[in-house]
Amino acid sequence: MKTTHARTARLLVGIAILAGCAAPALPVVESNDNRVSAGTLENGVLTLNLVVAMARWYPEDSGGSFTELPVFVEEGQRPQIPAPLIRVPVRNALADSVVKVFGFNGATAGADSTTAVAPGETQAFDYAADAAGTF
Repeated sequence: MKTTHARTARLLVGIAILAGCAAPALPVVESNDNRVSAGTLENGVLTLNLVVAMARWYPEDSGGSFTELPVFVEEGQRPQIPAPLIRVPVRNALADSVVKVFGFNGATAGADSTTAVAPGETQAFDYAADAAGTF
C-alpha cells in the first residue's frame, strides 16, 4: 500500500512540475501571396530545404480563434499558408523533339492535360492549387 501512495505522490509532483513549465511559443503562420519563389535557383538547380513544423494559424484575424497544425516551412523562414511557392523551369535541350509534359497543370486539369515544350524552349509551369491534395 505504501508503494502505491509513493508512486501516486511522485506522479502528482511530476504533473505539478510539468504544469509549471510553459510550452515553447509556436511561430505564427503568415499569409503567402505567392509572389516570391522559395529556395535558390542557381545554374538550373533549385535548392530548397523544406521542414514540417508545428505553427499557430489564425485563419480569420490575429485576435481571433486559432489552430495549431503542422505546416511546410522553408528552412530559416517563417511558416506560410499556402506553403512556399516552388517554381522550376523546364528546358527542352533536344534539338529534334517536342516534349509533352503532363502533371503540371493543376489537380482538376485531368490526366490527359499536357503542355508541349519545343526544342530549345524553356517553359514555366504556374497553376493554382485548385483542389485539396498533393500536386
